[in-house]
Amino acid sequence: MQNRAGYILLFYRSTIKIAVATSALVAMWQCISSPVGAPAAFFMSYPVVGLGMDGFYRFLSKKRMNEFHFYRMGGLGVLELYGASLLISLSVSAAGLLLLNLCGI
Repeated sequence: MQNRAGYILLFYRSTIKIAVATSALVAMWQCISSPVGAPAAFFMSYPVVGLGMDGFYRFLSKKRMNEFHFYRMGGLGVLELYGASLLISLSVSAAGLLLLNLCGI
């Protein structure tokens, strides 16, 4: 079980770059219309839009598509990897939104 968790965390770390960049773009776009909602827009779009763009990039890129064979050898499928990454992203976003609410932003 510990080995599976290691594979999941490794996969999640590989999704962070694209997910954060996409969510930052969504937050900047939101900042144009309403500067107050930009930090919350980042955390709201991070789990779904960010991971969605990462998945879109991985399935379009032939080089990144081959990474899934590494995870399959660990006993994890694509849906399981993205499902676990979604749960981690949702918990990170919930914690970020909670901190924003506590700070009054």
